[in-house]
Amino acid sequence: MDDRLFTMAQAAEVCGVAKSTIARARQAGKFPHSQQQPDGSYRIPLSDLAAAHFLDRVHGDTASQEVHKPEDATEHLHHELAQARHELALATQRAHHLQQLLDAKEESLQALRVAVKALEAAPVEAEPHAEETTPAPPQSVMGTPDNADDSPTPESPVHGSGLRRWARTLFRG
Repeated sequence: MDDRLFTMAQAAEVCGVAKSTIARARQAGKFPHSQQQPDGSYRIPLSDLAAAHFLDRVHGDTASQEVHKPEDATEHLHHELAQARHELALATQRAHHLQQLLDAKEESLQALRVAVKALEAAPVEAEPHAEETTPAPPQSVMGTPDNADDSPTPESPVHGSGLRRWARTLFRG
């Protein structure tokens, strides 16, 4: 590394800080290789300035130190803006998709509500007709029914008021 020596004023100019900041850092011992001159002034090596983090980049030519240009900042802001717009577009698209799903679910629920109301409003048919629609239980080998009790249970969907109860429990779930 280049070990050029700088006066405190030169060091302040190179580092972009005030001369008093360099003086305080020297008094705090941050420049261990600084040299006091016979006239009482100090010379600070470039390596001490770099070690104390006063320089972001050290170049042999101090005039060529990197300076942030407004164009770089503008380019960075344009990039951030493009990224934010992309994220907004994705979020908007996702919200639109979720709204479509919600609308479809609402339509399905409405259709089920209409079906339940239609089932509840349907007239109750007589018991014999309900039994006609039920298949006959299988007969045993001897010719007697396996189930001696042929009456449908209230939970059976073919039983008059049981049909409504069954439909309500099915569609409310």
